Amino acid sequence: MRAVREALSASLFDASRPTLQRVAKASKLLPNAEAARVGEQVFGPLLCARIVGLLAPEHAIDLTLRLPDAFLADTSTQLDPRQAQALVPAPPSDRVVAVAGQL
Repeated sequence: MRAVREALSASLFDASRPTLQRVAKASKLLPNAEAARVGEQVFGPLLCARIVGLLAPEHAIDLTLRLPDAFLADTSTQLDPRQAQALVPAPPSDRVVAVAGQL
């Protein structure tokens, strides 16, 4: 089952990786507050989840601290499981609890 899940994750998340890497790179051109706002208002939770896994962890964490709990809850359900392990415990614990409460 693990092998099937890993293969499925790879096929779902890796197909659009080159395009999303360009978007992740471009996010560094904006101030983090602006990048977070664009992500929330333009890209939505699904694309943000795909992009956040391609960012440097410190950049991703800073962006998540600028987004509403409800948006992060929606985004967290779309994260690549291979990258979620590094991202989920990184924000302050009170923020993780707040987002978990939304879920």
